[in-house]
Amino acid sequence: MESSSFADKVQVWNVLTMNLEPLLGEVEHARPAHGQLQEVIAEMRVLSERMEAQRASTRTFALRRQALTKEGRKLRNVLAAILQGHFGLDSSELIKFGLKPRLDGVRRPRKPKGEGEAAAEVSSS
Repeated sequence: MESSSFADKVQVWNVLTMNLEPLLGEVEHARPAHGQLQEVIAEMRVLSERMEAQRASTRTFALRRQALTKEGRKLRNVLAAILQGHFGLDSSELIKFGLKPRLDGVRRPRKPKGEGEAAAEVSSS
């Protein structure tokens, strides 16, 4: 029986070692491999426990990073608003702070009210 997950493999190996133990007196030449497999099983369990602990801390780090990103975005927006208020919305001084000055008179053309709805109806037909 071939198993896919590490937990399944450890379980199969553990059954093998436990059931072989009473026969080690009769099958003496299996003793070294039996002992080595028990060591492998023990180390696999330790590593699995460590991986679970790492997975939990990784989740904690990811959540903290998301919270810091949200806080940083808010603070950046506050500072951008302060600088825009100080220099003006269209000042080229904003560029050195990584902000884009608002361009005078450049606006996107608006679509007529019915045009967006008509295009949606045509594509759904």
